[in-house]
Amino acid sequence: MSDFRRICCPTDFSEWSRVALETAARMVRKDGGALTVLHVTETTWPGAQAPFPPPPRSPERGAATKLAEWTAEAERLAGSPVSSVLLSAPVAEAIVDFAREEASDLIVMSSHGRTGFRRLVLGSVAEAVVRTAPCPVLLVRRNEPAAPADGSSASGMPA
Repeated sequence: MSDFRRICCPTDFSEWSRVALETAARMVRKDGGALTVLHVTETTWPGAQAPFPPPPRSPERGAATKLAEWTAEAERLAGSPVSSVLLSAPVAEAIVDFAREEASDLIVMSSHGRTGFRRLVLGSVAEAVVRTAPCPVLLVRRNEPAAPADGSSASGMPA
């Protein structure tokens, strides 16, 4: 049995996040515990803090639908109920605050693996979470085939 009884899995609905979700769900299936799938939108709409629902075509509506689909998939993989939370706030801060407030034992999230200028410009949510999280963070990266040394892709096409 693992010491990780309350696992938080933030997702941005990317393929990288799918791998993290699968990892978290497998951990719950194997060791038990509770899994919460978390999605944070960074929008101008006040979102969760509003006393009324967002407009029908707001980003939160689409995110809520996607979050429900991902949660259902996590339940299938985990073999047990999975909760989900949708927040609207600065992403890294919201993940850390949620983990702290919910007394999460582990955050399982993806890292897009950006480096250099792209990381500098785009920032790194994963790095900010690792630096400030109140619990351990498991960063999961999608396995991608290594590019051949001649610069072509695995399919033979130029990279």
